[in-house]
Amino acid sequence: MSEVVSDEVLEYFTPSAKQVLILAREEALLFQHNFVGTEQLLLGILRASRGVALNVLKRLNPDLETARKKVTDLVGPGPGDAVPNLVPFTPRVMKVLRLAAKEAKALGHFYIGTEHILLALLSEDTCMAGRVLQGMKVDPQRIREEIMTEHGK
Repeated sequence: MSEVVSDEVLEYFTPSAKQVLILAREEALLFQHNFVGTEQLLLGILRASRGVALNVLKRLNPDLETARKKVTDLVGPGPGDAVPNLVPFTPRVMKVLRLAAKEAKALGHFYIGTEHILLALLSEDTCMAGRVLQGMKVDPQRIREEIMTEHGK
């Protein structure tokens, strides 16, 4: 397990992206996991009230309940010993958040939004979130194209 996101990095996150991180931690607790993995980041995106990533995923039909079922099938419940305020992000999640910053920069954005988190998840194709999306028959290339369309690229 690994660290938390620094305040320096968080200042670049949009309110929606910050919400995704909070919801991801809540999802980890719902699964009784003592860590936040990439699968919880994906669930956080699907639970968010707004954001480019949510808009794109809604168009491609993955829904929260189906995603939760896939997570349950792939990883199951945890040991249930998590302390709510001390559920760390895994090293893979920290890598995804660093990649999200790189995705934002590559698009010429000075913020990190939900779409950048989703793009970063897609670039880590062996992560659990990628396996959840594959299980839901969602094409990563199509997600990337939809995000670029949202941004007029």
